[in-house]
Amino acid sequence: MPAVSIIMPCLNASRDLVNTLETVLAQTFRDFELLVVDGGSVDASPAIIAEYAARDRRVRLLSEAQRSAVHARNYGSARASGQYLAFIDAGDKWSPDKLALSLKRLTEADGTAAVYGRVSCFRRDPATLLIVTRIRRRDLNMLDLLGENPVLTASNLVVRRSWFEETGGFDTSLLYGSFLDWLLRLEARGARISGIDRFLAHMYIPRCNEPGELESLRKGWDMAAEKALARGWTPRRRRVDALLATHLSRLSCRAFRCGAGAGTGFSLALEAFTLSPPTLFYWPTLCLRRAGAAMLNRHRLMPEAEAPQFTIVAKRS
Repeated sequence: MPAVSIIMPCLNASRDLVNTLETVLAQTFRDFELLVVDGGSVDASPAIIAEYAARDRRVRLLSEAQRSAVHARNYGSARASGQYLAFIDAGDKWSPDKLALSLKRLTEADGTAAVYGRVSCFRRDPATLLIVTRIRRRDLNMLDLLGENPVLTASNLVVRRSWFEETGGFDTSLLYGSFLDWLLRLEARGARISGIDRFLAHMYIPRCNEPGELESLRKGWDMAAEKALARGWTPRRRRVDALLATHLSRLSCRAFRCGAGAGTGFSLALEAFTLSPPTLFYWPTLCLRRAGAAMLNRHRLMPEAEAPQFTIVAKRS
């Protein structure tokens, strides 16, 4: 029985799949299984996964009817056998010691339910590094998650399987914000979410080509916050406005970085300022800090973010 089960949703991801698979298989901690849940790809993704599975018995291809990545994560988790669960999306990459450092923290720190690290976000390769994140020096709380949320992506987390099952997994009824909602439910149960001050995950951020992408992220926050309020969270209105303003500031910075247009960026920033005037001072600091940190850390990230480049010829019957 492997120590870690890694769940990877996949749908028509052949362009990015090989690099992601390679960074998983290059982990220094090797006691894991990789469950790739394909949602009905019509490109070469199933053939690529099948070829990897034939070469490495730790890789398994699971098939599910075309549904969301949220369904795929739950589907794979239900078929996992590891004591710990990790998630990665096609296109994202891991540093070679991600699992080793995560398992070290989880086994040494009694009571820690989940761990995360720093994340670098890139557009296509390390040379297009956009931002880097920071960790909290203490366990995360609800305000951290609804504010800047240093976890950022499911690809950055390793969690004890028992805690994942206790929370009931991801809420598939949510169109947006299912990961944030799950983190909030995990924290509400008293789980300790601990940070590791190392770059462990590298997140692929495409240009904002999909209509409503930023609006979807906004709706995800709203839905997660509404569910937190329904569970009995009773903050002051000013606190909720400040947290939403922080989220909108992040979306505004993202709009400028990923090419959504200055109009969209300034509109989100204006809404943030209206909700919480102190955001006027926070917003430029956030944008400059993230961009500046990305430039300063680029030389450190490029060697570990790169993955072997080669092409698998997909054989079809």
